[in-house]
Amino acid sequence: PDLAVDSPYWDHTVIRDMGLRTCLVVPILVGNGKFAGTLNMAMKEVDALSRLDIVLIKDIATSLGIHLRSKRLQKVEAESHQMAKEFLHSLIPPSIISKIEHN
Repeated sequence: PDLAVDSPYWDHTVIRDMGLRTCLVVPILVGNGKFAGTLNMAMKEVDALSRLDIVLIKDIATSLGIHLRSKRLQKVEAESHQMAKEFLHSLIPPSIISKIEHN
């Protein structure tokens, strides 16, 4: 569809005023379909994206979602590891910890 004539939505009016005629918004999902944001494409040409372009953009959004999930899991793992280390250090006398760390 042509945003210049086919869209009744306010946000499309703003896009149209910028001279853009094609817009694609693809969700970025992480985990079990949890919404993290969108990948947006807009172009001045009408119907500027082919079906293959759209498939590629959807694949990129999927890859971004996987990457975001992976980074979040890495952060949680690092925080958990740090908490376990601090807890263990609270149970063991410092003199023993220093001997362990220096060997």
